[in-house]
This record gives sequence, structure tokens and C-alpha cells, in this order.
Amino acid sequence: MSGILPSDNKHAASSRKALTTLKELGSSLTGWDFSSEKENVKIYTKQVPNSLPMTRGDAVLEPGWSLEQLGAVCLNPGARAVWDERYESSEIKEQYTLRESLFHSKMKGSWPVSGRDIVGTSIIEYHEGKEYIIAMTSVVEPTIPEISSHVRADLYISGWILRLLEDGSISVSYIVHIHLNGSIPSAFVKMVQLQTPLCAGKVCQYARKLGFPPYVKKLEGRVLREQFDQAQKTYIAEVDAPEEHGFFGEKAGTMVIVVSKTMFPDSFAVKTSIVESVHEKEEADGNTLVIIKHIKAPVVITISQS
Repeated sequence: MSGILPSDNKHAASSRKALTTLKELGSSLTGWDFSSEKENVKIYTKQVPNSLPMTRGDAVLEPGWSLEQLGAVCLNPGARAVWDERYESSEIKEQYTLRESLFHSKMKGSWPVSGRDIVGTSIIEYHEGKEYIIAMTSVVEPTIPEISSHVRADLYISGWILRLLEDGSISVSYIVHIHLNGSIPSAFVKMVQLQTPLCAGKVCQYARKLGFPPYVKKLEGRVLREQFDQAQKTYIAEVDAPEEHGFFGEKAGTMVIVVSKTMFPDSFAVKTSIVESVHEKEEADGNTLVIIKHIKAPVVITISQS
């Protein structure tokens, strides 16, 4: 489905407001100050009264990838552990739709600065062949209290704007505005302001070298949990479906997962927790579609090297 998937979750207003803000910030370079260019990433800042400046990194990935594939690199926690050196961990606390969720993420500290954590919502707006936008913002969620090991940061806005250009390449913009809270040395702040925009180039480097992690392209249900181990090349998806639709109870359904030929150049194994389910593999644009049929919720799918 093109655009935004409908949802009436309790954080829906916050996620959609963040999406609107991100699109406005990324619509042009008006108000952005060019800072420098490093590792093929153009770095910009935008001053904000009584706050740290926003940062922005712009890069371009040459033709050969789709918006969804690069979006999977940006979103998948297992991939982020490779391209973001400050990333510690991330957990989806609730998956509202295939493109909207509540998350809890942690960022590494650097002595004497403690690590930071964020509770936020993430939403995707996707228009096939045009753009893929991921917006994130902090939300207040009583079920995820502050933890002693980390300082709770306020993520005003963060996100990715991926746009398909006429020649088939993809423009990548990564925009972040965050309040880290607590006492932080100015040298650490400057380091973060430089490292963060460079992630725009690092996701491109990841795609060139490793491809993209498996991702769910079609599902009549919801993903409860996704786990990807880059080192082991193992992907696990736990899937459920509301009783009123999908593949719950006596109903059977179909699920499609896209697997990168660069990441899995040879054979790979597909296992499901439902014995009756069957899967097929189809070639698609140089990669592989795993089509799992006759599945019933709940189900766990594992893709790994053979």
C-alpha cells in the first residue's frame, strides 16, 4: 500500500506530526548552513534557539538498489549495529502496523558521559518508485520507565528521506535534532554532531558491501519481533495476526520476505514454526523473494545460511 498505513494507536498523532516536520525540513536546503563534506557526505546544520543545532547529512547511492532495500538498511537494528558506531541496542515494544511502531533504543556513552536511551515512535511513508521516508520522535510511554544505566534523551525529530532520482540512484538525507540531557562536555557534543550526519554515507557503504537485511514486503498481519544477526547472517521474524483478519485460527495466509543476493550469495535455509506451511523462492531484480504459504498465526520464520 502506498503512503501511510492507517492506525489509531495512542501515539499516532505524534508520529504523524514528526513525519510532517521531517518532510518540511528535508524539502529544501533553505535555512540549512553548509558545514563540511567528508566521506562523500555533505554535512549541514540548522540553528535552533535554546537548543543544540539540527544536523543533516546528504549522500547519494548509485543505481542498483530499491528504496525499500535501502530503507531496510536504515531501519534494521542488526544492520544499524554495523553502520552506527554509537548504537548499543534497540527493541520494538509494540508494532502497530507493518510501518509504524513503538521502540526503545540505547546509545553508547563515552567516559565520562553516560549512555543515552530513547523511547519513541517510528513511522514510514512509502511511495513506490518515488520516496521512502522514516520519521522518529520521542513519546511519553509509562510502560517504559527510565533506567539507571542511561540518561533519557529527548528526540525532537530524526529520520531518513530516501528519494529515487531520474538515473536510478537514491538521494539520502539523514536529519536529527536531539536533546541529550544531563551534563555533557562540549567536545563530546561536537563529536556527536560530526558522527551523526556521516551515517548517511555509512548506510550507502553498507548496501554496497553487504546488500540489505531480509525484510517483510507483504504480510496479512503484524510483526511482533524482528531479529537480525549480521555476523551469523540469521534473520528471525515472529508474526501474529488479529483474529478478525489475516491468518489467525483456521485461516491460512501468505507472507513475502525479500532476501539480498549480496548478503546470501549462495543458498539459504527457511524454517517456520508451522509444520504445514510451505515456501517458494522466486528471483526478483537480482534478489530472492521468499513466499511462505499456508501459514497460521502465531508463527516464527527463520532465514539463515545453509
